[in-house]
Amino acid sequence: MIEIEKKLRYTPENEKQLAAAAQFIGEKKIHDIYYDTVDYALTTKDWWLRRRDHGWELKTVIVSGNFSRREIDSYHELEDDESIRKALNLPHRGTLQDDLESAGYHPFADFVTTRRKYRLDEFTIDLDQVDFGDFSCRVGEVELKIERTEDMAQAQSRIVNVANRFGFQMGNTLGKVVQYIKARRPEHFQALVRADVVDE
Repeated sequence: MIEIEKKLRYTPENEKQLAAAAQFIGEKKIHDIYYDTVDYALTTKDWWLRRRDHGWELKTVIVSGNFSRREIDSYHELEDDESIRKALNLPHRGTLQDDLESAGYHPFADFVTTRRKYRLDEFTIDLDQVDFGDFSCRVGEVELKIERTEDMAQAQSRIVNVANRFGFQMGNTLGKVVQYIKARRPEHFQALVRADVVDE
């Protein structure tokens, strides 16, 4: 499955407009722990390995680099242990967590997100808020899942139309974990800038 998404900034007024047109699915808390190596082997490729609540997920970018010119993000989303092992070339010796730690993957961010989820036709729209203690962030995401890479351009156009419809603030919005890295891990953030995963 290919996940096409656009991260956005949003206001309470944007959410009010969205709520009048879309189906509210619900609100929940999400606990994410992100992993990487000491030399940032994953995140500098725009790969994101996390333990979300009780399961593992790995997002691998489809079109990498040129962050400043990237209108939409597109990722393969792996949600089963064997697919993650294969992508990371990770031998099966113990649990996935044990094998990741043996291979040098360690947590670098741990936080809880309050997520309000909406559905509009085939689109999923998540509105997230995170309080990191010394700062907080509010990031929205319009997402569409497709089966074929040939459908990416059309999916991107449709996502932009939805974002414009509700007045979301577009641009190169940093995701929650990247905002955390920028604030708390400056060396890590500069490695992402040098790798053209993010803009400074």
